[in-house]
Amino acid sequence: MDINKDNITPSEGRVVVLPDPIPEKTKSGFIIPDQDKEPPSSGVVTHTGPNPIYKVGDHVLFMKNAGVELSIEPVHVLMREEDIYATI
Repeated sequence: MDINKDNITPSEGRVVVLPDPIPEKTKSGFIIPDQDKEPPSSGVVTHTGPNPIYKVGDHVLFMKNAGVELSIEPVHVLMREEDIYATI
């Protein structure tokens, strides 16, 4: 099933987040192998459910491996608001 990101409406207490990109290289220029890349733990809220705690556009810090990846490009994550630690 293809998901159109414009038609997503999360349930109350849920948000959709676009994770920050995973760096390909270290600051010193070394290439990071795929198996050593950490999953993202921050991103931007793109969709909210009713009565949201966070607003669209908030940059948030969340639990690693939180939520469910949605099959849209770029990959978005549907997660519970309680899995978010803070806005940054």
